[in-house]
Amino acid sequence: MKKLRLYFVIIFFLRSVPILAQGTLADFERADDFRSLVEDRVYNIVQGINWIEESNRFWYRNTIKDGKEFIFVDAENFL
Repeated sequence: MKKLRLYFVIIFFLRSVPILAQGTLADFERADDFRSLVEDRVYNIVQGINWIEESNRFWYRNTIKDGKEFIFVDAENFL
């Protein structure tokens, strides 16, 4: 009898977890608006590393307070 009760408790718990993980419409709307709230307040975000073909060099765009900057890196001579 104890095993059967334990089995039902485990099944109940496992079936309840996905239900608790579901967000509400308000949660999704808040997450969707988050970027617009912080995009002018967060800096030094690397955006898109682009390797230059057949070389050890790449470039990327970085966000800074005044806009954007482009960084060129020679990985072979970096250190």
